[in-house]
Amino acid sequence: MSYKDFKLDFVTRTLKIVSGYQQEYEVTLLTNCLLGLIVLPKEKDFETIEATPLKKLGEDWGLKPTHIELLKSGSGHTELDRDAVTLRDVVKHLRHAVAHVGIEIKGDGRDIKYVQFENKNDNGDVIFRALIPSKVLRTFAIKLGTWYKTQLEGTAEIMESQNLSGASQPKKQQ
Repeated sequence: MSYKDFKLDFVTRTLKIVSGYQQEYEVTLLTNCLLGLIVLPKEKDFETIEATPLKKLGEDWGLKPTHIELLKSGSGHTELDRDAVTLRDVVKHLRHAVAHVGIEIKGDGRDIKYVQFENKNDNGDVIFRALIPSKVLRTFAIKLGTWYKTQLEGTAEIMESQNLSGASQPKKQQ
């Protein structure tokens, strides 16, 4: 099966994988799928991600300011207020943690309980740390991926309607 619209198809397929798999390696699969559900939106459409504070997101997003253990300015000198952390901030820092393998799994020796994400600045100082329960991470990733998919579908519809009403129609012969 080929891709018609890479971003939309990739996110759609990744959501199906994450939503449908609940077996032994669920957290491992979810961590791998963060490429499509966090890295892709941040890299391709960062400006569309809302700067809504986490505390104002609905319960269905799962993620809360209490999951953010540390947030500093890029220089690492100033600690920022966790209650002011936005969805855009979290996506940016999670992207960096995923892409630079700033991920640590926390558990009880039998089950994975949390996934810790750390983002460091160029000096190696930790400027972001989140400790997210694995079930909350799954909820958040699915919600973000679903939101992003809806954004992409809306863009695709607009482009399609412009093509249908534009120069793609055959000219009438005289």
